[in-house]
Amino acid sequence: LKKRFENVLPSAMFRYTFNTKTNVRIFYRTQTDAPSISQLQNVLNNSNPLQLSIGNPDLKQSYSHNLFMRFSSTNTEKSTAFFVMLSGNYSTSYITNSTFIANTDTTINNVQLLRGTQLTTPVNLSGYSNIRGFISYGFPLKPIKSILNLTVGSTLTQTPGMVNALLNHSNSQNYSLQFSINSNVSKNVDFTISSNSNYTNTLNSLNSQLNSNYFNQSSRLKLNLIFLSSIVLNTELNH
Repeated sequence: LKKRFENVLPSAMFRYTFNTKTNVRIFYRTQTDAPSISQLQNVLNNSNPLQLSIGNPDLKQSYSHNLFMRFSSTNTEKSTAFFVMLSGNYSTSYITNSTFIANTDTTINNVQLLRGTQLTTPVNLSGYSNIRGFISYGFPLKPIKSILNLTVGSTLTQTPGMVNALLNHSNSQNYSLQFSINSNVSKNVDFTISSNSNYTNTLNSLNSQLNSNYFNQSSRLKLNLIFLSSIVLNTELNH
């Protein structure tokens, strides 16, 4: 099997500098994702008799538009830093799966399916999108001579798919909150306290049984103390 793809992939960049410490950058680029040879080959994979798969010789490349924006502002005198990042991705001819689940014995694309058997075929669908953004701010905590960094972010993703010839959209939402405290007390005292919390919720337009939501949190404490210039105490706690 031989397949040839040709595309024009434009890109652009814009940068504006307010002053030496504040600037904004905007990037636009396009990219393609070619199907693999196994996705193109019209050969049945029956290694699992209940979950069959077959390629699609008519697959096209997916074509993606990506937009990225970053704003940064720092103040060295006050030891503050402020960042905003926003990115978006939209794909046409996105390569995804079409799944057929046989309710009775049947034949699909010359493939015999027994009742309960699943046949998966890669297809091109439009409608994939991903939007991601976060805001980060760092500033000093003078009472404990440390730097506090706070970050709030969110990611929204829509992924198309086919189930029994019906269009399904899987919509995923992720929200995150991070913070870290880094010491600046002295050369003999060094500690870091950090925590990262993530909540994810996924909804499917066709099958609500595939919906899910979960929460993850990881925290860490790291401490280094030096006594008498020769004794080092090192402690780390993870949750």
